Amino acid sequence: MKAPLPSSPGTAKKWRMMRSLPGLAAICVVLTAACAPRGELALVDTPPEGAREVTLLTATNRRLSPGGMPKNSQSDSLAYHEIEILLPPERRVGEARLGAPGKVDPSRHVTALGFNSLEDTRGFERKLREELRTNGGASREVLVFVHGYNTNFSEAAARFAQMTRDMQIPAVPVLFSWPSQARPLGYVHDRDSILLSREPLRNLLTRLRAAGAQRILLAAHSMGGQLVMETLLQADLAHPGSAARLADSVVLISPDISIEVFMSQVAQISRLPKPLVVFTSAEDQALRLSTLVAGNSARLGKPSDDPRLKNTGVVFLDVTDFSDRSQDSLGHLTLGTSPAMIAMVPQLRNVALDLSSGASSNPGVLAETFLTLRSVAGSALTAPQ
Repeated sequence: MKAPLPSSPGTAKKWRMMRSLPGLAAICVVLTAACAPRGELALVDTPPEGAREVTLLTATNRRLSPGGMPKNSQSDSLAYHEIEILLPPERRVGEARLGAPGKVDPSRHVTALGFNSLEDTRGFERKLREELRTNGGASREVLVFVHGYNTNFSEAAARFAQMTRDMQIPAVPVLFSWPSQARPLGYVHDRDSILLSREPLRNLLTRLRAAGAQRILLAAHSMGGQLVMETLLQADLAHPGSAARLADSVVLISPDISIEVFMSQVAQISRLPKPLVVFTSAEDQALRLSTLVAGNSARLGKPSDDPRLKNTGVVFLDVTDFSDRSQDSLGHLTLGTSPAMIAMVPQLRNVALDLSSGASSNPGVLAETFLTLRSVAGSALTAPQ
């Protein structure tokens, strides 16, 4: 086995208790759970039999270690890589387990077969053109994923690869990894890091267009949603209309954004990418804690009856009924971890293709799939019993 990639955050445990705990006690639960050893994404020489390989292109404004691996501190420039993720044969749909340091089992844990630097922007664009020709589909579509708070590079790559494979996404997957401190007590640090990552994310989206991407779906989880909205806002304030040119559609998964802030962002952007889809869940315990930390400021990722949200043109999908605590103890990534939720995405893709065929313009296969979810089930989705 080769040397490990940077260690990744461990999974928090025992979150069901949080509903009945006041703010201070809930924070104590977070800190206790965070003391568990964090997993790592290790490089292996050969893939285990039955492993599934997912190739990701990555861009990061994290500082690199002497060995070239992304760390948790800030860099002044973007670094580009190609990483070959191996999803283990002994894995449930929605699962992306990482092994503890020195205890990685490739048959059960997500590992990597290769991690290669693309050197510079031109190297990244060359590789992206190749991927668009072979994996971008007729619409030459790119899916950009922005991770959330308390996440390092290894975990972000493992989770994105799992979602890409399980949902059978017909697009070139590109991970943007910003320098989260990857610490439970790093919430304030990460919010500051978001502000420092707006220009790097904008630069990446601009590079994707330059390399020939015809459609860009920009997806973000948790605090990554704040980074996406701030990036679109800053670009649009500088050049009105830029937000809709940077991305064709946007998906925010459990966004850790104040509703007040979101309303301000939407009001200032001259033209939003459409559709802009927001996945919410009443079972999201991470956002419950975030609400407490933010002085009871309501978060966008929790279902809300705020009438102002109805006039934004944003599509809201409530996936509370799909929450699966066996794989996501916080209920914070239902779209990516619930087997029932994941199964709906490829099943509805053909419906989405039929709906968009012959249209003079459409938001792309991925965005159309989520719109189909909304039209079929309404704003609140119900899991099969």
